[in-house]
Amino acid sequence: MENGRFIVRMLGGFSVYYGERPIVSERSRNSKVTQLLEYLLMNRRRGVPQEELIEVLLAGEESESPANVLKNLIYRLRKLFIAADLPGDSCIYFQNGCYGFTQQIPCWMDVEAFEEAIAIARRTADREKKFGAYLEAMDLYQGDFLPRLLGETWAMVPAVRYQDLYRSCIQEAYALLSQSREISRLLGPIRRATTLYPYDESLHILYISCLFQLQRYKEAVAEYDRVVNLLFDDLGVGPSEELQELFQRITGKIQPLASSLDAIREDMSEGETQTGAYQCNFHDFTSTYRFVVRHIERSGQSAFLMLCSVTQWDGSVPAGGKDLREVSRAFQDAVRNSLRRGDICTRYSPSQFLLLLMDINQENCKVVANRIRDQFLRNIRRRDLRVHSKAISVVDIGKSIDQSVIGTGNLSWQ
Repeated sequence: MENGRFIVRMLGGFSVYYGERPIVSERSRNSKVTQLLEYLLMNRRRGVPQEELIEVLLAGEESESPANVLKNLIYRLRKLFIAADLPGDSCIYFQNGCYGFTQQIPCWMDVEAFEEAIAIARRTADREKKFGAYLEAMDLYQGDFLPRLLGETWAMVPAVRYQDLYRSCIQEAYALLSQSREISRLLGPIRRATTLYPYDESLHILYISCLFQLQRYKEAVAEYDRVVNLLFDDLGVGPSEELQELFQRITGKIQPLASSLDAIREDMSEGETQTGAYQCNFHDFTSTYRFVVRHIERSGQSAFLMLCSVTQWDGSVPAGGKDLREVSRAFQDAVRNSLRRGDICTRYSPSQFLLLLMDINQENCKVVANRIRDQFLRNIRRRDLRVHSKAISVVDIGKSIDQSVIGTGNLSWQ
């Protein structure tokens, strides 16, 4: 890091250094003083009127003399510079009723460098220089703009703008290298973007598309499964049509010409013997269900479709976030471990599972439902949840679930 200039980072955190000397380090606590410095730095090309600073920093706070409160904040801010052997009055100046950050000392800011790198990429014709500028911009973006100020009105607009610029940067870099083996150079930057914004499906689509173009089909399928589970477990949403179409394109390429039937069987096998039910995604479950319906029409075997739901005592869905994820994991374990290897299950929502029970009668469906309930309550160790289960024979085509439920029509336990 160079001496003789300020180094300011605002993307992914906040820090200010003069050379190697910290003014505000990454570990410094958030305070009105640091917020004052952040605002002055973001407006360092001008002087900021006292009234504007009071409105930004002290809005909603009762004070008999907000001007004196601001002066005290300025005094404490200047002390930070004095502690680094810098002239506090010069670094934070006051002129014509306005406060400002010095323009007499060179200052490098990551937000400015980030925007400049994207601007260079967009106006440069040379392909390699253009991509290099995009890479620089992606590297500079270490996370949300001033994340500790989440919710502060003045910081929201630039935060959204920088997010949009970052996503545009990735998309433009992808378009630049699309259909080229050089797309591998984007794997790392796009993977990092998916960790910064794990619920942004568009970023996952770009990453999976890179793997697809590099013919890394199995990795692409594994990533698809991971993303689908993440979005479903945490948000309760399924994959978009665009992501599903990409998956179909990948699976259409994944199988080479068969060399032997034994090799195909080996590739299709489960590997290590798994206990409990076979769990799959809803798409595969639906395909299996349709096959089973066709099969039992000829064989005369029985099969039941069961829906198991976890609710709170008032019938509402458990609260989202970490609490719902814990409930969902405990419920999944209970379902899988309570069923036989010949049964199939899928998560229908974060708090619901669909089961396809083979060679079973209606009475034994009760036994299965009770087993799932007991196992779940042992796993979760909570008294505020209930398990409801309903089942219907897959051959009762004309009946709704409510007409073919276990017992009297509402199988639920407390």
